[in-house]
Amino acid sequence: MRSGGMECFGNSARSLLNDTGLEKNMSDSTVQKQDGARLPILEKAAFGMRAFSQQVGSNGMTLFAFPAYGMILGMNPAVIGLVFALMRFYDAFTDPLMGWLSDNTRSRWGRRRPYIFIGALLGGLTFALLWLPSASWSEAAKTAYFVVLSILFYTSYTIMSVPAEALGWELTPDYAERTRLMSWFSLGVRVALLILPWMFAWTQSSVWASEQQGLRAVGALFGLVFALTGILPAIFCKERNFEIAKKEGRQKFSETLKLSFSNRTFLLVCAVTLFSIFAGTVYMLFGTHLSVYYLYSGDRAAGGQFFGVFGSVAAVVGVVAIVAINRFFAEVDKKKLLLVSIGVSLVGWLAAIWLITPSLPWLTLVPVCCNALGVAVFWMLIGSVMADVADEDEFNNGHRREGALAAFLAFLAKAGGTITAVLGGFVLNLTGFDAALDLQNAHTLIGMKALYVGFPIIGYLVAFLFAMRYPLGKERMLEIRSELEVRRGTGDV
Repeated sequence: MRSGGMECFGNSARSLLNDTGLEKNMSDSTVQKQDGARLPILEKAAFGMRAFSQQVGSNGMTLFAFPAYGMILGMNPAVIGLVFALMRFYDAFTDPLMGWLSDNTRSRWGRRRPYIFIGALLGGLTFALLWLPSASWSEAAKTAYFVVLSILFYTSYTIMSVPAEALGWELTPDYAERTRLMSWFSLGVRVALLILPWMFAWTQSSVWASEQQGLRAVGALFGLVFALTGILPAIFCKERNFEIAKKEGRQKFSETLKLSFSNRTFLLVCAVTLFSIFAGTVYMLFGTHLSVYYLYSGDRAAGGQFFGVFGSVAAVVGVVAIVAINRFFAEVDKKKLLLVSIGVSLVGWLAAIWLITPSLPWLTLVPVCCNALGVAVFWMLIGSVMADVADEDEFNNGHRREGALAAFLAFLAKAGGTITAVLGGFVLNLTGFDAALDLQNAHTLIGMKALYVGFPIIGYLVAFLFAMRYPLGKERMLEIRSELEVRRGTGDV
């Protein structure tokens, strides 16, 4: 058994070395077959590091805002949730517009990269400015400031993230290489999630003169991280389909909307993504509250550190999962892996009904790790799946519309988190939660656990049912790719 395990580990290691280019034992024919499809390691790494800005803008924003504006600045959590709902209403207009604009831009630098560069710099600045209010401000002043700065930040985030997501889908046409590319991005996400759960805990450090000083310093640091990692794809990644898009001409915005809403496969993937985010966001949004009030009886320092440790452990589990199964993605159908990933998360949260308990808080590690395993695999696949959907979209409609599809998916991703935030904020209030109290009553604590466990179970169950209907298998995608290249006369599959 020992030698067999070592052999399996060795095979996995060799597979990863092959992917990074450190082991070059491919035959000449294989190299020729992959020419133009296999991506340089620098390009993969640049796209992967973009995950930091993406996570700061999505999970980091909501993860930090609820304890920062709620616990430190004293805002009502329901009001915070409503602000995020307003941002999603705003995104409903800006995301599709940005996708259409990116698809139809014909600048000398491409149709994606200029927006990525500008959006990253503006997003980093506005994220740093978000955390400047004082607890002494009135509720109206804090709310107004949060609304205005959130609009500026999410506008910048949209300018960067929609073209960046679309760029990733067009970097390679190869079925397996798309998954390898997204494994780099997923590794970046896991590393980011290793760090982001500590944001609130770092504001509680004795280094700062006050919580508010810590809030501002941590916010500025992550604003800088957002800017530096967000610009990397604009510098190091190439736009593969730019010349193809120029030949196709521009589309009207109304036509883009019509084609997107008529693509059944795309809408199906959107549904899977929406409910998976609905399920997974609860841990990020309310994990701090549950740790502080349910598991540690109002001790902010202990609860914050506990949530940070669990977030870091979950990120490590995600990294291990990606490394362990990366070598199988070129052979295994993506639909099967999607079902497995969602199923593992679902089982973990079902177990959480019994395992989340103040008497043995570390048992929470079991559902958290199951969720981390499932989420890591899911997000490793979803970008690769969407690249396939973009090919099917061109096959049916004759246009490269990665930007439009990325915009709608980005909006739904943010909407999923916001729906959870709004519902969760109101449900948290209904439980009787009072941020002014260190010790919550028994009814409130039971309600918090029900919120924390119930949302993921419902969300993952619905996502699993939708994923069962996904139609694009590996053989079908190879047929689509071959036909697309015949139409173009390139012979590049």
